[in-house]
Amino acid sequence: MRAEQRSARLPAMSATDDSVLKLRLLAKEVNLRSLTKKYLAFAAALEKSSVEECEQQHQALLKELAAYEFAMSKARSLIDTNNHQVVDYDHMHREVEAEMCPCIL
Repeated sequence: MRAEQRSARLPAMSATDDSVLKLRLLAKEVNLRSLTKKYLAFAAALEKSSVEECEQQHQALLKELAAYEFAMSKARSLIDTNNHQVVDYDHMHREVEAEMCPCIL
């Protein structure tokens, strides 16, 4: 089936469809899912469990939160490094073009 035929059969996606897909993708993130589970376990323990159980769930939640924050800071560092490399590569590309064809400048 050709792409034109497929696109004719599928309805156009709206902005709300995009936001739903983004939320689904976020929900599939393992770290975020794990953090959510720990939070829900802590919230359930607050209503039904002993103080000791609540403290254990709270500590588990804090540990999971710290792991999530670490993963996010690691991702931020990777993004910053990649952006810096793109700028450096762009600069090197312009230098190589200038060396290859000095008549352009």
